[in-house]
Amino acid sequence: MKKLLIGFCLVLASVGIALAITTVTATVTWTNPTTGAAATSIRVERNTNGLAFAQVGATLAATATSFTDTPQPIGSTYCYRIIEANAFGDAPPSNQACVAALAPAGATNATVTYTTQ
Repeated sequence: MKKLLIGFCLVLASVGIALAITTVTATVTWTNPTTGAAATSIRVERNTNGLAFAQVGATLAATATSFTDTPQPIGSTYCYRIIEANAFGDAPPSNQACVAALAPAGATNATVTYTTQ
């Protein structure tokens, strides 16, 4: 009986995920792995309910290292993760980066003057 060996390489997960948010724009950045099989695409996933992640935006090129999102509504907490893939499947998800999307603070100590004419 002959034995058949089938070999494949799994792509490794992204590392060093970080997140910066301004007003209503979140920029997710990451470092692609330098070892393991090469990725052919990258997905950014967002979580808004603490349970299920869903892809946000289009699938990115394997060389991408950032993604900008406009999360809505303001006042919610958003978590992001990165999943790299190749022909053999998905890498394990990266760690999560979470942020609360806040509206600008606005002016303080405003006064209104009412004048009759």
